[in-house]
Amino acid sequence: MTPAVLVWWQAVGIQASLVGDDLPQIASDPHLCRHILQNLIGNAVKFTDAGGVEIAARQQGGELQVTVRDTGIGIAADQLPHIFDEFWQADGTSSRKYGGTGLGLAIARKYAGLLQGRITAESTLGKGSTFTFALPLRLSLPGAEMAPPPAALLPAAPAGVGRAQPSAAAAGQGQRILLVEDNEPAVIQMSDILTSQGYRLQVARDGKEALVAVGQALPDAMILDLMMPQVDGFQVLKAIRGREATAHLPVLILTAKHVTREELSFLKGNHIQQLIQKGDVSRAELLAAVARMVAPAPPAKPELPPRARVRRQRSGKPVVLVVEDNPDNLRTMRALLQDTYTVLEATDGRAGVEQARAHRPDLILTDIAMPVMDGLDALRAIRADEALRSTPVLAVTASAMKGDQETILAHGFDGYLSKPVDADLLRKALRELLD
Repeated sequence: MTPAVLVWWQAVGIQASLVGDDLPQIASDPHLCRHILQNLIGNAVKFTDAGGVEIAARQQGGELQVTVRDTGIGIAADQLPHIFDEFWQADGTSSRKYGGTGLGLAIARKYAGLLQGRITAESTLGKGSTFTFALPLRLSLPGAEMAPPPAALLPAAPAGVGRAQPSAAAAGQGQRILLVEDNEPAVIQMSDILTSQGYRLQVARDGKEALVAVGQALPDAMILDLMMPQVDGFQVLKAIRGREATAHLPVLILTAKHVTREELSFLKGNHIQQLIQKGDVSRAELLAAVARMVAPAPPAKPELPPRARVRRQRSGKPVVLVVEDNPDNLRTMRALLQDTYTVLEATDGRAGVEQARAHRPDLILTDIAMPVMDGLDALRAIRADEALRSTPVLAVTASAMKGDQETILAHGFDGYLSKPVDADLLRKALRELLD
């Protein structure tokens, strides 16, 4: 069949739509698909100074294949195998001329994998590149019930398919978030995640623009990149903390930079909400962090009496509940614990709370960033249950601010371990909490 084609003639600024009406209906995640296509098309346009960019779509067997072809600068043969690596950039000259951190294609490939698809690339240096995004006509996840294919080309994903449903705490109520970010793939990713949850996103492309925006209208919270031209994130943070109106503005750091100990000390001293590394942003973790930033301060509660450590008398091994959504981490914890403890497992916070209520474990190990219900909400539910309130709960997290135990313990956890888990530290922590 003749492929449907969309051509963007960058040289003359004309868009000509030649998309046919014979493309098949597909069932997939519209946000991830849009992000991938925006990234591939945006890259093609950015690296094409003359000629054009052609986008073609066709059905090939059980797949929809979208091809993005440009007449741009191209990629050298020895560099082509590395273009999907995080932080990859063609060379110093291209980096200076075209900008970017080298995360866009890495994120696009990761999203394609989530959709059970793939991205391939062909290129000739000096002549242009061709990227092909292939995805199945029908996203099929084990155990998921798929609805009939909707009429739209990229419909909303059926309930429970394609994306984890965020907890109620992650839903926005129109709060305005100022994103200070000069990297377009990161802007697209943040926009997809936050606007779909009811937040209003304002973007500042550099530090100067951010300070002007804050001076004009105070946002509810700020997401701040550290590496920017002219005025970087450190300078922005110092400036807003020096003003009375913004001294307590919630700020989340989103960066690809390796933060040194001195820089981390500066960030902590200026009361950042959280630090998240680019390249592998967890949707659930980000939404939970933003929800905490914009949530109103809870009313003062009467102080509860200290929790008595009551160890249930049971025969056999102590029962440990592990709440973890990463299969590899779950297998590791099971291997470390199963000889000494009876291990129960749950893959999200809500399931963890249900398991705890059903089995009354002696101790709970929980991740923080999880789908459906995160570890903080799960802890609150456990502490609110009279039958579980005395159960020790140990946080196990890959938070970028490793070692910041005070923040974790302030939420009410009985202990803290950072990933990857050290076996000796894990056994020591469990002995102390159980004995």
